[in-house]
Amino acid sequence: MFKKKNKLKLLRKTTSVKEDIIALEMSKDRVFVAQLSGSVNNWKLDRFDYTYFETEINFDDENSRKFASRVITGLLKRSNIKTKSVALCVPVSNAIIRTVQSPLMNDEELKQALKTNTLWENLLEIDNIKFEEYSVYHQVISRNTEANTMELLFVASKISEIEKIIQVAIEASLKPVVIDVKCFTYKNALDINQAPNNESEEISAVINIGSDENYLMIMQGNNQRITEIFATPEELSEFRANENSPSVSFSFIDRYCLQVEQVISEFNAQNKKMGKKSVSVIEVVSPINALPAIIANLSKHLPTCEIRVLNILDLIIIPEQHKTKLESLNNPSIAASVIGLATRKLDVYGYYKFIEAVKNVNLLPNREQLITETIRQKRFKLSFLLCFVFFIVSSSLYFKIHYDIHKDFSQINEKNSKILQTFEYKSKGLSELRKKQKDITYARETMEKVNSNQKQSYAILSTIQKSINSNLVIDEIHYSDLESVYIIGRAKTDNAIVQFMDKLRVDKNIVQVSIENMNNDDDSNIKNFTIRCITRIGE
Repeated sequence: MFKKKNKLKLLRKTTSVKEDIIALEMSKDRVFVAQLSGSVNNWKLDRFDYTYFETEINFDDENSRKFASRVITGLLKRSNIKTKSVALCVPVSNAIIRTVQSPLMNDEELKQALKTNTLWENLLEIDNIKFEEYSVYHQVISRNTEANTMELLFVASKISEIEKIIQVAIEASLKPVVIDVKCFTYKNALDINQAPNNESEEISAVINIGSDENYLMIMQGNNQRITEIFATPEELSEFRANENSPSVSFSFIDRYCLQVEQVISEFNAQNKKMGKKSVSVIEVVSPINALPAIIANLSKHLPTCEIRVLNILDLIIIPEQHKTKLESLNNPSIAASVIGLATRKLDVYGYYKFIEAVKNVNLLPNREQLITETIRQKRFKLSFLLCFVFFIVSSSLYFKIHYDIHKDFSQINEKNSKILQTFEYKSKGLSELRKKQKDITYARETMEKVNSNQKQSYAILSTIQKSINSNLVIDEIHYSDLESVYIIGRAKTDNAIVQFMDKLRVDKNIVQVSIENMNNDDDSNIKNFTIRCITRIGE
């Protein structure tokens, strides 16, 4: 029994392994795909590929979305990716991200407050927003019992916008399981080989520069601050037009860097007042080839900060077949988002939740139903696996028993000739048994002359003797009192004992026959028994 329990525990462990997913990052002009194996300090890039769309994707247009799905299908086929579960991300511009303070509540009270949208309406000062149109993720960052307050991370994105990218994935025969926000994928990338610690005072700062989005994100533990870096439509077009030029000089970059300087200076000043650390390193993420020139300009504005390209490629194992593809990128920061998104394999459905809230964001609209369905499927698979194991074990036992029977039959057949040879010898013993029978008959006739109790006792003994069959041996007969006779013996089969008891019941002097004790010898398979007979003696 102990071994069986251990096997079941092992089976449960093997069926609750980490989910395999792929990360898919889509923008208007390109799509990246990545898949990781391993875990912290042992990440390996199993799959990586990207391609550009021939025409920019308009996610508001269904035909354009279907075109993107066909391109993605081809990309997955080219990369030999079989995994269907996919993690996707939405741009920061499609998300609302806030850290809000709330009255202190326990988990049950918070659950009740979230049943309606009034909690967010009271905590968030956002005009003209219908929360029922948004997919909302929240997580408690901290609780302050002394001040009777707590901090909540609020992340939301419009369901209609999320469904557009979900449709693209579904059209490509994928199953969306995680919807992250792109800025948080950079946090995952930054901490790819670090154990989560929401009490850490370390500060991470990432600036995203490009034609799609421009923002500065500063994170300290679970607290985050995201500030848009303003760029005019003409400046965004200049970024796009000169993205692949290694020596371009952007005329507006000084004004751009000045905005970054103002945000960093303001943040550092506030932290200094509170005795906290300042931003000392800024990681730059951008598809622009002329990134060194932009970094040099940022360094002039922020001389106390180290400005560098976000590069996590040295922190993971990269097979040779992927190195050429990665080297073809303008810079390594371009791959950071999709690789950071791919680490979410540790967090699918909340089985392996990270401690830090910003690493656990999932805006999938039907994620609760998906969790329930996934658990149901896992249970079904486990049941099927158990049935399969039972079938294998049963089949093995059947064939083993069949083999053993066949083997025993062959051995018995071989011995049959020897038994026949000994038949004559056994026949000689028959005459001795007949002699004993005559002696018993004589003794019975003699006992007829004794008193009634003795006569009844002898009759019972005679019945016992006559009831013995060839598969049963009597070792001991004794009386516990005048009315109880105990018969102790051995039998080859249960049926031999039953036949013996049935014959005992025929005797009119025996009122009741019952099994007092019976056990099985595992080595010889012999049945040891004790039978109690209640008699009329003494009545």
